[in-house]
Amino acid sequence: MRTLGLTLSAALLAPAVAGAQSPWLPPEGELSINPSYRFETYDEYFFGSGAEDLPFDVDRHVILATVEYGILENLAVDFTSGYVDTKSSQVDDDDGLADTTIGLRYRVLDEFKHDFPDWVPTLTVRLGGVIEGTYERFTIEAPGKGSSGVDGSLLIGKVLGDSGFRVFADTGYRVYANEASDEFFVGVGVARTFFDAIDLSVTYRHLESLSGPAVDDITFPRERYPERRESADTVEIGLGFETLEGRYFAVSVGKTVAGESTADMLMFGFSAFLPF
Repeated sequence: MRTLGLTLSAALLAPAVAGAQSPWLPPEGELSINPSYRFETYDEYFFGSGAEDLPFDVDRHVILATVEYGILENLAVDFTSGYVDTKSSQVDDDDGLADTTIGLRYRVLDEFKHDFPDWVPTLTVRLGGVIEGTYERFTIEAPGKGSSGVDGSLLIGKVLGDSGFRVFADTGYRVYANEASDEFFVGVGVARTFFDAIDLSVTYRHLESLSGPAVDDITFPRERYPERRESADTVEIGLGFETLEGRYFAVSVGKTVAGESTADMLMFGFSAFLPF
């Protein structure tokens, strides 16, 4: 059970910094609070398909809290909100509420309760929404689209027997209000548990806007940033540890490895899983 508990908590956190939820749900009646901190920095931007130096550096601090609750055995709700502070020499400090997300997840298949547990994965669908934050949206430094929207996604995960390995993936589509471009996203990851307490994960994520103009250079009109055609590929490595009390703590480092109309970003994160 300790290994299963680690799998559930670590699976929640491993893709979390990259913007996804876990296919594994919290137990019915369990409430968890998942605080996280992320530091993002960049001095290059993908104009077109190649990264070019910016005439300024950007540093960002993101503090988030995710609350999850198991409503029923196969149904859970998640809510994420927080604060973001962006600093650069280009503009005055920009701080405010980060984008807030809320969603319902329904587990279609449960690998731990199926007649063929060696072959069947956990399969979950999620319907959610995004509420725009209060940061300045019309800048190259903006931490998000600055628009509200709705999304749907499919999440899949599999614990590979007693090997200590598990794999997880998700894919979905998000529709934004106003002029912000809609986007498709997909992510895949693999994790390995050591000594029933230490967890190492690697996650790859791709985001692709489906419309809008590309950002060709620094003179791109400010008012058109939310509608830009953006793509980003990121890789993240996470290392976590579970205590005897069932609490889980993780650190992570991530990097944008390719993209278009997006920042060439380096990310450092810390997160915790606190079940009640």
